[in-house]
Amino acid sequence: MKTKKTLVALLLSAAVLSAGCSNDDTSWVASYREEQLPAGVYLSMMMDNTAAALSSQEDPATSLKGRQVDGQDAYTWISEKTQSDVAVYYAVEDKAEEYGIQLDENQLAYAQAMAEQHWAQLQEVYEDNGVSQASYQMRLENTLKQSALFFELYGEGGEREVSDEELTAYYNENYARVNFLSFSKTNSEGENDDPDYLAQRRQEAQGYLDRANAGEDFVDLVIEKEEADAAASGGEVHDHNEPGAHELLVTRNSMYDEEFIAGCFDAEPGVPVLFETESNYYVVNRIPLDPEAEDYASTLSSLLLEMKQQEFTDTMTQWGEEIAGQITYNQAALEEYQPQDIDLGA
Repeated sequence: MKTKKTLVALLLSAAVLSAGCSNDDTSWVASYREEQLPAGVYLSMMMDNTAAALSSQEDPATSLKGRQVDGQDAYTWISEKTQSDVAVYYAVEDKAEEYGIQLDENQLAYAQAMAEQHWAQLQEVYEDNGVSQASYQMRLENTLKQSALFFELYGEGGEREVSDEELTAYYNENYARVNFLSFSKTNSEGENDDPDYLAQRRQEAQGYLDRANAGEDFVDLVIEKEEADAAASGGEVHDHNEPGAHELLVTRNSMYDEEFIAGCFDAEPGVPVLFETESNYYVVNRIPLDPEAEDYASTLSSLLLEMKQQEFTDTMTQWGEEIAGQITYNQAALEEYQPQDIDLGA
């Protein structure tokens, strides 16, 4: 009897040990420096990459079976991209520690608040794919660290610092913020080839340009003309006190007349100019970036992101590649969580 009890005890003990060492635990997918990545984080990355794969298709697709992304089987692409994202995730955690970046209480509270806000809309689809709110929040926190690393590298005093002068030059190359006056070449009869009328309109435009060059405030000139035009037509004038009411932001790919866009970009900031297009004469004042403006710092931050985001993304990918060989994957989890099982719904 004693021998039988001993055998049962040994079998039970072996079962417990076996359970503790089992490779069938799929609650985590990857491990790096003893930090296990929850399956939910991995699955949320796989969801993102599934969405990217679907959006890459020329025709609407509810299934990626038999489809390709970048010349590769779509499901294989998703799996490999997700493992690349895992490496980037761990690399960001590494680099944040290297640069002494830690999320403070306010940043952690922000991540939690954002997770809760998004979860109200995303809960069903995420939970259907095995992602918890806690896993979603982990990704948000990692994203905050990415942002901090970006400005650590490219911001003032960073290893790859971009100067205000460079940012201003980039702004002037890609954006034209203007006040403008327009003078239609079409007369009351619908004609735009009457030489006397065209000469009159150009002279009118030249008069405003002369006043601007003499030092009159350009916005005051815009308001004056708007009110004169409204009085002549019996129309109404918009609220002049609205922020940016008399400004227009033009980019090189704006949906404006090409001649108008070219004229705005040809203008020197702070120097009013007169030019014509097929349909109008324009007097344009290109507004320079103002270091005293309230939004100056945020504008520079936005420009910095626009200039360097792709370079930073490539840098993070490189960081991930450098540590990829040190990441251990849970094979049972990889087999369990397949891209073809991701369902993003309608």
